[in-house]
Amino acid sequence: MNRRELLKQSALISGGVLSLPFTTAFLSGCGDENVKSGYKPIFFQENEFQLLANIIDVILPETESPSASKVGVHQRMDNIIGRVYESEDQKTYKSGFDQLKKAIEDSSESLEKTIKKINKSEGSVNEAFSEIRSQTVSLYLVTEEIGRNFLNYLPVPGEYEGCVSTASVDNKAWAI
Repeated sequence: MNRRELLKQSALISGGVLSLPFTTAFLSGCGDENVKSGYKPIFFQENEFQLLANIIDVILPETESPSASKVGVHQRMDNIIGRVYESEDQKTYKSGFDQLKKAIEDSSESLEKTIKKINKSEGSVNEAFSEIRSQTVSLYLVTEEIGRNFLNYLPVPGEYEGCVSTASVDNKAWAI
């Protein structure tokens, strides 16, 4: 075996080993079939888990499409953070979430107004909120409910069409 082939094989094996925990958690523990009303949080305490659900519903509230918590985004976040994140990353995430929680609890305003102020601020509380916001949007868009019912979904790509009118795709963005 030459050196180039050895490097290719070791990169392939390393990539597989490193991505296995995330892939396993995502495929087995984060699917839509696991959106349950009796879900027990893995990473968050019960009160923190409920606060997370409220925060993500401020980020993506129910409109014509379901809210983030209705499609189980908070359950997926808890599952991924609890099962995939390294312990040091969990500590960092928890520290940021605790700061965000304290800022929300110390505010006398509604959750929506508090979140808007945090979003416009700078510092570690804003960074914690920004991380939750980006995870919320990412996990929301990959749910089966949203992908199938609110975005264009083409599981097996057909013929490539470079220019299509938005009217021909019901004015929706593509899921994939």
